Amino acid sequence: MGGLGKATIFGGTNAKFIESTASYVDANNIKIELPAGFALKGYPVYQPADRCWYIIDKNRILRFDLGVKSSDHPNDGDQSQP
Repeated sequence: MGGLGKATIFGGTNAKFIESTASYVDANNIKIELPAGFALKGYPVYQPADRCWYIIDKNRILRFDLGVKSSDHPNDGDQSQP
C-alpha cells in the first residue's frame, strides 16, 4: 500500500509516503503495519471531510486513506455507535 515518496502539504511541510502492509482482521477491522520508527501515541480519528483516518501525536500526524467512498459509512472509532 502506498510507497516511498514526498508531497507538499499545508504550511510547506513535506509529507512522506511510507511502506505499509494492510490486512483485514475481519469485516470491521483493518491492521496496518508500519516501520517501528513511525509509531505514534494516539487513537484513530475519522475525518468525513476527506474520508481519511488520522493518528495525531503532538506535531506528528499519520494519515490513512483506505479508499473510502462517499457512499460508505465507516465507524468513526466510537464502538458505542451502530
